[in-house]
Amino acid sequence: MRYPKVVEEDLLPWLGPEIAVGIPAFEGIAEEPELVAFIGTIDAAATETFLQKLLAYGEGSGDVEYVERVVRGYLTFVDASDEFSPRVALTDAYIVVVTRAGTQEPWTTWHPSPPTSRT
Repeated sequence: MRYPKVVEEDLLPWLGPEIAVGIPAFEGIAEEPELVAFIGTIDAAATETFLQKLLAYGEGSGDVEYVERVVRGYLTFVDASDEFSPRVALTDAYIVVVTRAGTQEPWTTWHPSPPTSRT
């Protein structure tokens, strides 16, 4: 099967076999749903390149301005100006996307083996 160039170049090099999406709390789901997504990755470096490109595209639209941080050994991207902007984190095995400030904190506590290469 032939995929569009963007899929072949930007997604297939890193996209792993697992994707999970959850709703941690159903309170207020009609107004601002809180979501968590884990997207498997088979190549953390290619994933980081993809994230940089994707976030630069979002910033180019003028809607967000992501700040890159390392939190507990994980590379994270946060738009701190908006509580409801997605937060993105990269582990060795997953991209983690959350839709609300505060949702990201619990998974960094229990997620196994943060990368040791990040400072």
